[in-house]
Amino acid sequence: MKPLFYLFLFSFFGTHLHAQTLFPFSNKNLGGTQSDVPTGFEQLPDSGYIILASSSSNMGFDKSQNNRDPSGLSSDFWLIRLDKNGNKLWDKTIGGSSSDRPAALLVLADGYVLSGTSSSGISC
Repeated sequence: MKPLFYLFLFSFFGTHLHAQTLFPFSNKNLGGTQSDVPTGFEQLPDSGYIILASSSSNMGFDKSQNNRDPSGLSSDFWLIRLDKNGNKLWDKTIGGSSSDRPAALLVLADGYVLSGTSSSGISC
């Protein structure tokens, strides 16, 4: 069964957002094979969206890359880019061999800044 990513999104931010005005595609699902929890999202100048999530999922459904922890027991950052209709344009898994937890997303004119915590060691 495909996880309901937006269900978590609206539960997490439900008291502050009106889904019909912010997400015209609120009936769509987005997720991987395990637990995926959003931590930040922004609407972009082209009316698309960028979403930052914590993901324990390996490749499958909407996720195109495996979790960086070979055991699959910890989480990574998962960055997802959507167009204005909610269609996935791309996604990127970022993390090391241990748990990496995203906290915030900031959109700049020429990219994105992600913040969070990491239990992973230094990797190349």
